[in-house]
Amino acid sequence: MKGNTLTRFTKGLLDFMFFAGIAVTVTLPVSVKIYGYFNSYFEQFYIHLVILFAISGVLAELILYELRNMFRTVLANDCFVEANVKSLNRMGTYSFLIALVTAGRLAAHDLPSLAGDAAGKTLSVNALGYRITHSACASPRSVLFALGTRQVAVQTGRTPTSGARPARSRI
Repeated sequence: MKGNTLTRFTKGLLDFMFFAGIAVTVTLPVSVKIYGYFNSYFEQFYIHLVILFAISGVLAELILYELRNMFRTVLANDCFVEANVKSLNRMGTYSFLIALVTAGRLAAHDLPSLAGDAAGKTLSVNALGYRITHSACASPRSVLFALGTRQVAVQTGRTPTSGARPARSRI
């Protein structure tokens, strides 16, 4: 009986996530427009962000669709079938495409992401609003660590630990 309750809960959760994801993806243009009133980057890059989130949303919906299909075979007590292997392969492809879309956003200079100035002297994290002066010893990894430490310090009220590079100035 306990397995049946867990199975029904998991099925219900997958169904909820699938249909809620459809609703979020369909209402994405309106949601981004409304959020643009609070965050100027979303207003400035409205079209780019809607396209980015729509592509990622559709791919995420395809992953949930495959999971629902796989779950049907689990409910039928026949989960070791070739169709599930194909579904797993497709989900891997969709996940990789989501990663590519996200990497494309990170590489784009005009979207809220990691971006450097024209002279290459500062590395900005526009979404957080911090600017870090570039030096020979500051690798992108150390910059991200410093920003993460700074963000944790701001959220917890604690100062960054020794060895971390705090953000030097606010944009």
